[in-house]
Amino acid sequence: MVEVQAAVLNRATVGSDDSYLYLCPDLPPSDANEVACFGSAGVSTTVPQLVKSGNSFIELTDAADVYAMALPAGAQSSHFLIKTGNIGGEDKQYSFIFTNNSETGYAVLNLNFFQGLLTNLLPGTDFNVIGKVSHVSSFTLATPLPAAVWMMITALGGMFGFRKLGLRRRKAA
Repeated sequence: MVEVQAAVLNRATVGSDDSYLYLCPDLPPSDANEVACFGSAGVSTTVPQLVKSGNSFIELTDAADVYAMALPAGAQSSHFLIKTGNIGGEDKQYSFIFTNNSETGYAVLNLNFFQGLLTNLLPGTDFNVIGKVSHVSSFTLATPLPAAVWMMITALGGMFGFRKLGLRRRKAA
């Protein structure tokens, strides 16, 4: 199911700016490298299934130079990756991991902060092509086993344990 992006976004909808966490090395584009990038940043995806969301960022109506994009249902996780293209020259691609601070349904990027970050991380780079975002990747969250399953596993273990204990007692007698 494709989520329809709201035409008007504001702070109340998307929450605060998301925080930069990690710059991945300049790796060839692939899903495996993006999963590895999450791992390098210390983000455990538990289910390494990426969901790519294009680059349909919309500027907030009440915050200049702050852009947001809705993340698909099922991929609204604690972190997301922004993949850029052609920053610093032809075929130069970088991946940036961000922590999703307040509203996991949106990737929120402060463009002024991002440009400052790039200036510090990649000195001497021409950022006239800063608008070149290839895509945003997030990951599906692991579905935890319900408590009933854990209780059943514990009960089965107990039953087999008591049975083994009973066999030992009979042999000893």
